[in-house]
Formats: sequence, structure tokens, C-alpha cells
Amino acid sequence: MNKFLSDLSETFCAESADTVRRFFDVLGIPLPGGYEEYIDSLEGSLVFLDRYGLVLRIEARDSSLCREFGNDWQRVNDHPLVLRPIGSVYSPKAVIEICPAVHVGTDIETSKKLGENLKRDGISYFDQYPQNSGYIAQPDGRMVAVVVDRLSCTYLNDERPGYHELAARHGDPQALFDPLRAAFDHAMNQKNLKSMRRSLGFFLSECEHFQRKGHLVCSWHGSAENAYGNIDVKTSQASLAAAAYAKKAVSLNV
Repeated sequence: MNKFLSDLSETFCAESADTVRRFFDVLGIPLPGGYEEYIDSLEGSLVFLDRYGLVLRIEARDSSLCREFGNDWQRVNDHPLVLRPIGSVYSPKAVIEICPAVHVGTDIETSKKLGENLKRDGISYFDQYPQNSGYIAQPDGRMVAVVVDRLSCTYLNDERPGYHELAARHGDPQALFDPLRAAFDHAMNQKNLKSMRRSLGFFLSECEHFQRKGHLVCSWHGSAENAYGNIDVKTSQASLAAAAYAKKAVSLNV
């Protein structure tokens, strides 16, 4: 077992690591090897896909498991101003989230305003570090601010408006990703691996198209300077990991 799968097996379980292995295989992309090709954390791992403008987040399946790791949080999945994955693949203890790459990093005031809007909707954006937010480029050229790292948010209570009500209130900057969600869901619902691989190939080609249009952006290769004028370590790490993984993919001709 390589280092990547070994880490996942240790963090979650062997069956969860094998689910990740099989998903990478059906997606047609190589597994990362050493730490230089992905980012490892207490909650799981991040793999950056330059070619497709995607981030694969592998995290605990639910918040009860995260409490085993010493974290007490809830994954916010139902607000238009908190970035949602395009799709998710579940294993016994982990979830693979296929996330859109967007412009990461805002100014301090924008991050605070996001926090104010979310608080009115029953969500605490408790870690308002500007690199935890970013922008989604809209078809009309607008840049709409959203929280990028959902683990920097949690629910304040159990009484919250529905997604459609929130979208009517704030707009839905993530609606442009709906065709990608539909393509991914279609692929994962195929009855055999051959059809699934073919449909996932179409999904990835659509991601490349979205990237060419500027809606998916590998901003980890941009400036690592944050809103405070300092170098953001995580952005630098992401850039190095993405470049190392892309080099591996090219060497394997995938």
C-alpha cells in the first residue's frame, strides 16, 4: 500500500482507503504517492487536480466521527454562500468530495460581510480568515464571494431557511455548477464500470470546458499573499502539491 492509502487507512479504515483507491481508478487518475503530491491533515487529505480545476477532499463521513479526532463541527451543505461539492462518494468512515476550484482569498471586509450574512441565516462563520473565503466567477463577469472552506462554518441552531429561500435572498452563485453536478450524478448511477468510466470521462471533459471559460480556477498557483500582507502557507503547499501531482500524471500519460 502506498503512503497516501496508508494514511487514509490509518485515519479512517482500510475499507475507506480501498473506496478511495477504486474511485481514483474509475476516474482514470493516478493515486498520489508521497506527501509532496497531496496535503495531509488531521481530518483527511486534499488532492489538487490542475488539469480539471477540481479539488478532491477526503474527510470524515460525518461529524460524529470527527469528534473522535478532537473536532466538534457540522458540515454546512445547504447554503448558497458556502461552497458545496459537485459530488460526493461515501465509504464507511470517509467521504470523497469532488469540489470546484475557485478564486481563493478575499479581503478582510468581504470575509466579515459573509459572516454577517451567514449569521442572519443561522450559520456561524467562526473562522473568518480571508483565505477561507473566495469568489465564484459568474457568466456575466461578476465575482461573488462565498466561504470556500466549509469546516470554518457551523450551524447555530436547527431552525434554518431552506436552500431555495436562501437562494432567493442571496442569489445562487453556485447554480452555474449544476451541469457538472448532473454529469457527475449521471456517471455514478451507471450500472457497470465501463459505462461509469465513459460517463466520468465526459464529466472531466466538461470540467476542462468550465476551466477554459474561467469558472473553475486553480488559484493556488496565484499569489500566496493573504489579506494581511503575509504569505499563506496553505496556498503555497497547495501549489507545490498540485504541481507535483500534475507532473506525475503527465509522466503516466493520464
